Amino acid sequence: MSYTLKILKDHPLSFWKLDETFGDTAIDYSGCGNNGVYTGICPNDILPITTGTAQSFKVTDTEYITYNIINDYTGSVYDDHFGTKYSSDADFTIEAWFYPKIISTNLTPIVADMTNSVGLFYQNGNITFKLDSEELSYTLPDLDRAFHIVGVYSIDSVQLYINGYLAINKSLSSVISNLLFV
Repeated sequence: MSYTLKILKDHPLSFWKLDETFGDTAIDYSGCGNNGVYTGICPNDILPITTGTAQSFKVTDTEYITYNIINDYTGSVYDDHFGTKYSSDADFTIEAWFYPKIISTNLTPIVADMTNSVGLFYQNGNITFKLDSEELSYTLPDLDRAFHIVGVYSIDSVQLYINGYLAINKSLSSVISNLLFV
């Protein structure tokens, strides 16, 4: 089974291959209609890193891709958010391929919602999976190669996987009530 079919089999809310050769739209292949927008000229020599599955994807300090997740699994506009205190079905996964060539020393979104502090971030050689006040950080062993990064949130735990291996995890004593991904 191809990588694309494996991802689509899990019925993601969004799936961007980042394989466009022209235009400013990052097409959402999930069927939900959550397309992204390229800002600046995304260099074709690094995109696509590989097919992969995000609110902001940073290529350089001036070239990036933004995503507005506005549609639910049926492609309809929705008002609910991930992980609210009213939802027991709040699990989610954020996945990306990442090549750490960001020069800034600031906390930089890889695949994240900066406003609500949710997602995968990079800073000074560290990958951080933030969920509001909860976070997991892992120092990358080598900054000269691409990494497959997966952040997993479930009601009772969070995990950060690097290249298919569990890098760090943490148990949660309660649902994080203010996780928003808009």
